[in-house]
Amino acid sequence: MINHPPIDKTFYIRTNYKGGYEKLLVTIALRLGIEVKYPEDIELSFQGRWVEHNTAPKNRGSSPGNNDSYNYVGSIAVNGIAYTENEVKVCVKRDNPSNLLTLWPMFTDHRKNISDSTKTEPFIEEYLSGKLNLTISEIAKFYSVLFNKNPDRTALDMSFEVSKIKDGLHEDEQERLKAEHAEETKLNEERSRKEKEEQEEEFKKNLDLVNIQNDIRVKKEKEVQEKQEKEFKRLLKQQKQKETSKLKPGIEWTSSELTSAVFNYYEDSNQHLNIFINNKKTPIKLDKKLWKLQYSAALKSSKILQKGDIFEYITQGINKLSPKECFNQLIINKYNDKREEVEESFDEDNTDNDSLGGVKYSLTHQTVSDLNNTKFTFNTKFNVIDTFLIPGDEFRKHYGFQWKNPMILIKTDVGWYIDAATNSKGETKWTLGEHHNCKTSLTKGKEHPYWLQK
Repeated sequence: MINHPPIDKTFYIRTNYKGGYEKLLVTIALRLGIEVKYPEDIELSFQGRWVEHNTAPKNRGSSPGNNDSYNYVGSIAVNGIAYTENEVKVCVKRDNPSNLLTLWPMFTDHRKNISDSTKTEPFIEEYLSGKLNLTISEIAKFYSVLFNKNPDRTALDMSFEVSKIKDGLHEDEQERLKAEHAEETKLNEERSRKEKEEQEEEFKKNLDLVNIQNDIRVKKEKEVQEKQEKEFKRLLKQQKQKETSKLKPGIEWTSSELTSAVFNYYEDSNQHLNIFINNKKTPIKLDKKLWKLQYSAALKSSKILQKGDIFEYITQGINKLSPKECFNQLIINKYNDKREEVEESFDEDNTDNDSLGGVKYSLTHQTVSDLNNTKFTFNTKFNVIDTFLIPGDEFRKHYGFQWKNPMILIKTDVGWYIDAATNSKGETKWTLGEHHNCKTSLTKGKEHPYWLQK
């Protein structure tokens, strides 16, 4: 067996490592019980020995092939805080040892079954979705202890016990946590505002780039088309074949055009897959009946794309079908390979809004405006004026949240809020009238809309 030298190095995970930064925030808090406060970069100082080379086939994500990584076991410190309970195993890429993939403690007692195969994805998904309003502080202080006792429990199951623990804290400690929550809310609102401004700026930048690329492509394609038409006319005149004289106008499926665009959002209707691009109000459409085989691949690609991403699409039969209105294939790898590694850890959204019971409503622009204009309040008493059942997919269209379950839209005397429905039938604990001992919090701790919970 090859003897690999030990390592003594520091891994840096920057705040701008989107997706990967949040994933490691949750992993460190849950497995090690150490909190890293946003917007601090993560600095992991590790000293350890080589133990194994991972070459087994990948068992998750969209990329096929085998793993190619090294595992090391040793001691670790996170942002200057040493983890001393046990040794820690880290996994790094073989060809890029500075790329830390994951880590987990090496328990020797009854907790030794907590390993890399113990999935933390459910906690990462809950944190990113904002459904339980998990914070890194709560994960490190409360959930980590419960997870290390029994890693098979879910975040939702633990949340009830965490709530009881908080209720049992001293009044001064509860006030301190409340003050921390208010301070974090203010910080996250400002953070969310800056992120939206950066997203809009990136969207405009990519839109300008797409327009330039399309202008260049149209010019080149026009030159090619003129040459082809000229050659075609020459052959017609030369050959004078009977078949040519009998041709009837129709769709030429061999003719196609490639177009670049900036992704906004998508809708999957009964007849079409609609994708809204650039700043246009009307979508480009894929006819499901006409392109049955291409539909599944296009839908999968649509779910991977995020607002502001650049992609390309192909339109066949351009003698009759306009690239401004139709497409039959999406190409996303060219511009979006950088997100592939981050998204390997997350399952695809299998939202099925048709399974919801009760009367369902859509989010209107006015309702979204009301939700976004609702401000933070320390009020604990709310008068519920009305409630509405909203499919989770509606929030993806307006906010980008991949929520699978139905949500309750709550109109109160203070503002507009949301909460999770009790079950898939849309039942809710929110009745009309006054409710006491309530609290509000931002989605994911940083973004609108606000949640209202008891």
